[in-house]
Amino acid sequence: MQKIKQACTVPALRIFSETCIDGTARAALPPGRYHATVYKGLEYRPQTSVVTVARNGTVHARLALERWIDMPAEGWLGSDDHLHLPRTSADDDPDLARWMQAEDLHVANLLQMGTPDGVRAAPQMAFGPGSVFTLGSTRIVSGQENPRTHNFGHGIVVGAPRYIDFPQRYLVYGDVFRAAERAGGLAGYAHFGTGGARNGLAVDAPTGDVDFLEVLQVKKLETAVLYEMWNLGIRLAPTAGTDYPCGGIASLPGQERFYTRIQGTASFASWLEGLATGRTFVTNGPMLALEVNGHTVGESLSLPEAGTVQVRASVRFDPTSDQIEALELVRGGEVIARATETSEPGRIELRASPRIERSSWLALRAEGRKVRTAGGNRPPSLAHTATVEITVDGTPSLAEQAAGIRVARESLERVDGLEGFIRKAGISESDRAGLLEAIAAAQRLYRARLDGSVRP
Repeated sequence: MQKIKQACTVPALRIFSETCIDGTARAALPPGRYHATVYKGLEYRPQTSVVTVARNGTVHARLALERWIDMPAEGWLGSDDHLHLPRTSADDDPDLARWMQAEDLHVANLLQMGTPDGVRAAPQMAFGPGSVFTLGSTRIVSGQENPRTHNFGHGIVVGAPRYIDFPQRYLVYGDVFRAAERAGGLAGYAHFGTGGARNGLAVDAPTGDVDFLEVLQVKKLETAVLYEMWNLGIRLAPTAGTDYPCGGIASLPGQERFYTRIQGTASFASWLEGLATGRTFVTNGPMLALEVNGHTVGESLSLPEAGTVQVRASVRFDPTSDQIEALELVRGGEVIARATETSEPGRIELRASPRIERSSWLALRAEGRKVRTAGGNRPPSLAHTATVEITVDGTPSLAEQAAGIRVARESLERVDGLEGFIRKAGISESDRAGLLEAIAAAQRLYRARLDGSVRP
C-alpha cells in the first residue's frame, strides 16, 4: 500500500489531495499541470511525476517507489505512539490498517482521549492485545491518553487490555499506571514531559511507574527532561508520535516515529517487550545505530574499574530527503564526540574511545535539515537513541553523582510546592488524599537519595 499526493496549480488556487492506493489510482482533474508524488513513510524515497492534463484527455503516470533502507530486516519496527483516530467497530479495521500500511507503520497506536468528565475523542472498541489487527507487517492497536490534565500532563498507556480510568481519583496518575503494569501494559508521558508533565514525572517517575517519554513531535526534539530522568538513574525509553490529527495540518501519521528493536518473531508482544526494555530510537528520517563494547541501546555494560570503552556509531539517511549535519555522542547530557563528514553518501560514522571514570550513560543523536519541503522552508532532521547504561564497580551510582543530586533536589522542591498547592486547591477529597499520598512517597524517595548521596 502506498500513499499518493497530488498538487495542482490553477489561477489563484492551489489544490492538494491525498489518498491511499494499492497499485493503481485514477483521478478526474480539470485541465492543468500537476505534480503527482507517491510516498510511503520514512524508508522509501518519494517519487514525483509532472504531468499535463488536456481537456478531455487522459494521461498515464508511472511512479515506482524505491526503498533506501529496510529496518524490519534488521530487527527494528517503526511506530507512532500517538494517533487519535476513532475505531468503533471491526468494520473500521481494514481501512485503518491500509492507511497505516501506506505510511509504512509497523505498530500504529490509536489513543482514546480522556478527560475528567469521560471520553473526549477517538473512542476505541477494544484495547491492548485484544485490539490488535494485523495486515501484512502492519499492526493497529488501541491504547489511551488518560489521565490528561493541564497541571500534571498527558499520560499514555499502551498494551493494557482495557481502558483504565479512576474518575474519583483522576489526578492520581499512579493509580492508572500501576493498574496498567499489573495488566501487562506500559505507561508514559506525552509532549516531551514539559509543562504540567514535569509535575507528573516528579511524582510518578521515582516510584518506577513510568516506562517511556515522548520526546519527538511537531518537528521538535526536546530531551532536557529525558536527560534529567536518565541522570537520576530512571531509565525511560524515548518514544515519538505525531498526535495526528491534533499535530497540525502538516502532520501525517508516522512523520515522527520511534523504532523498537525486537527479539524473536515480530509481534505486538515482542514489540511491547522491546519498548519495556528501552530498545528504541526516535526519528523523523535518519536511522541510528550505537554499540558500546558490543552492547546496544537498552542494554547495560558493567566495568570492573574505570577505563575506556569502544564506541561504534552511525547515522544513515536518504540524501534526497535529509541533509544530516552532525552525529553526536552524548554522555550524561554532554556531547563528548562529534562527526560531520560522510563516509559515503547518506552515511556518517563515529568511532570513539571515551574513558569512563564512573557509572554513566551514553546515547546518540543526529541533526540536520530536510531537503524536500513545501513552501521553501527546511524543517529539522532529527534522531535520538535510548541509552547504553554503564556501571563502573566501586563508583557512585547516577543518582549519587552531581547531576543526579541536582535533579533530585529540584524535583523535591517541585513536589514540596505541589503539596502546598494541593492542600489549598479546590479539588475533591479523594483526589487530594491520593495526591498527597503519592507526593509523600516521592518525597521519601528523593530525601533518601539526597541523604545517601555521595558527591564524586
